[in-house]
Amino acid sequence: MSLVELERITWQQAEAIGADAVGFVAIGATEQHGPHLPMGTDTEIARALTRAVGARVAVPLAATPVISCGLSDHHLGFPGTISLSEETVAGVLDAHLAGLARMGVRRVALVSGHGGNFAFLGRYAQRCGERHPDLAVVAFDDLWAFLEAMTAAGRAHGLDPVACDSHAGQLETSVALAIYGEQGVRPFDDVEGYTASEPDWAERMFREGLRGFAASGVLGRPAGATAAAGRAMIELLAETVADWLVAQLGVERAAR
Repeated sequence: MSLVELERITWQQAEAIGADAVGFVAIGATEQHGPHLPMGTDTEIARALTRAVGARVAVPLAATPVISCGLSDHHLGFPGTISLSEETVAGVLDAHLAGLARMGVRRVALVSGHGGNFAFLGRYAQRCGERHPDLAVVAFDDLWAFLEAMTAAGRAHGLDPVACDSHAGQLETSVALAIYGEQGVRPFDDVEGYTASEPDWAERMFREGLRGFAASGVLGRPAGATAAAGRAMIELLAETVADWLVAQLGVERAAR
């Protein structure tokens, strides 16, 4: 395993990492996830993905602590959600990148466990030539590729998610079961979410907020979710991100 979690090492170990390492900055969210999942679910997904990707690359993956709050304005209709401004998230990312640069890291990947962060991460990475000229910064900003990987893994394990299943539905509930175990997930068989999958559902969600058309806070229907499907999703997402690191930053894959 090539994962190096910065919060678990000393400054001497950080000093020795060197320019061959790839910095890995993952961001999640603290937001409502329906009546059955913890509000830190996206942060735990980002953490699980970081560790799974670290097992798949041959160079040290210098992972900063997972950022636990992100862009969640579309969930503010539900109590407990914390949402940062884009300026605040950019400042937090700047600090993380500067810390990696002081260690001698020259390549950095940005990833998210929360759909609301994806588009912003892409815009931020495009501006990094000015903000961090000594770093090559890339962002996995294709939310639909992320969801397609989850859907493919879920279907291979017997799930049948509706087209709009993207938040606390069958897919994400399966991942949560894999991460938290059954004891960390409240009963969900009777939970109903938005399932109509109208052509503009995603645009409406970001524009109007989720509560207006999904009173439960769920996109999809979680019934039928399984931990086995969730583990397969994490594995396929890690493969997808590792392949992306190879294509974007020339990272070598670990022998399997």
